[in-house]
Amino acid sequence: MKLVVGRQTLVMRLIPAGSFRMGSEAGDGDEKPAYEVVITQPFWLGASEVTQGLWQAVLGNNPSKFTGQNVVVIVKRSAPSYRSV
Repeated sequence: MKLVVGRQTLVMRLIPAGSFRMGSEAGDGDEKPAYEVVITQPFWLGASEVTQGLWQAVLGNNPSKFTGQNVVVIVKRSAPSYRSV
């Protein structure tokens, strides 16, 4: 599937419901422990990063320091943790 906004296009991939193991018992500290992730409903995910052109087409602004239509948007924000260890 393709998401088209103005002249910007983002290819989307369907992520099916299911489960998988995330992390590693043998990896670096931030990869431990391995745990099961369950996806209860399928969802669509962009196949690549969001470019500044697409960001601007959807949101109407550009928060990036380095600009260009095909440059990836980089916004520093803390993501909440949805998993308790």
